[in-house]
Amino acid sequence: MIFTPQKPDQRIYNLAKKITHYAHMPWVTPFFLIIFFLDSFLMFIPADSLLAVSVLFAKDKKKKWYLTAMTGAFLGFLLFLYLTESQFRSITVAFIQDHDPHDLFGHITSHASKYGYFDLSLAVFTVVPSVFCLVGGIIINLNPSIVFAIVCASKAFRVWLVMYLTAKAYGTAVLIKNKIKTRKEQGKHAKDAHL
Repeated sequence: MIFTPQKPDQRIYNLAKKITHYAHMPWVTPFFLIIFFLDSFLMFIPADSLLAVSVLFAKDKKKKWYLTAMTGAFLGFLLFLYLTESQFRSITVAFIQDHDPHDLFGHITSHASKYGYFDLSLAVFTVVPSVFCLVGGIIINLNPSIVFAIVCASKAFRVWLVMYLTAKAYGTAVLIKNKIKTRKEQGKHAKDAHL
């Protein structure tokens, strides 16, 4: 669940280390924009966790990467807002249904009379993927602009919360590990220089 971060997966940890190794390269910031854009509807990697772990190693990039990632996510939601409100509506709904393993989208649409803005907000702020609520809210005839605002706010809050909790849980450990590694490298360089 998003509110109880587990120990970072080793693959995510390794990928974050590789990304932050090139933190000052011009392609890194657009990388987060693209990843979060794709993650807003494909959900193929835990992008929130990747960002949270990455900023542990590059604290000076935290704000820039967060804002860029949110821009990517919002663009993804905007794309689905357009698709749901256009002639591609049936294709969009079919796509969401095919990528919903727990039938959360089906529950929203089948209980349309019970869903209002409060219920949608509660769902999207907890465990329901944002894009399911976006498309579902529009399908059950809630105001698209309000639904879009709710989904964007929830995504921004959830990512910020993951970053905050990850930093609280693992930030100190990562900092100590990096200091130990730096001291070992400095000791090795000093020894080599002495020889």
